[in-house]
Formats: sequence, C-alpha cells, structure tokens
Amino acid sequence: VEYEMELPELSMVQSLILCFKIGLRDGIEFDGDVEFNGVKFAIEINDDRVFESVKMECKWDDNIIDLSQYLGQKVNIAFITNFHFSFYAGSAFFCKIEL
Repeated sequence: VEYEMELPELSMVQSLILCFKIGLRDGIEFDGDVEFNGVKFAIEINDDRVFESVKMECKWDDNIIDLSQYLGQKVNIAFITNFHFSFYAGSAFFCKIEL
C-alpha cells in the first residue's frame, strides 16, 4: 500500500521518526508440504528502499526509521510485503504505524 504525504518541517535539533511493527498472524500452521521461505517486509520512500526485513516466525518486531532527511518534503511511502507462496498472503502485517 502507498501513501503520499507532506512531512512537516522541524528545527535542526528535532528528528522525525517512523515507528512500526511487523509480524505474521498468530496461529499460522506452516504446511509441511509447502516450503516456507519467509515473508519480506520493505518500506520505500520515493522509490528508495529504506527498510527491509524477512520474517520467518509468528511474532511482532518493533522497528524505527529516521525520516529526518525528508523533512518538509512531499513523499510517497510504500509499505511492501513479498510472499514466496500466496498461501500465506493474508498473514503478514504492518501495524502501530506512527510518526
């Protein structure tokens, strides 16, 4: 999913941080007949990849990205999940996204 937004201008001593969690749905039963190579999570800002992680287990991970280099700019933020098998397509989530 992609969002276009204008980021605020802040003073030189302030930072703009994007906080979020990534995770796989609780209770997924990985089918032994289907190889599970994980789910790749990524975030791109204006087509530049600023975050990437592969999840292999059902737990939530906290993450942060410093967006200070984009202060005062109009940006396109893309939240990406990449599945090796569509069977798990509805099982990966970004959540608690905060600036």
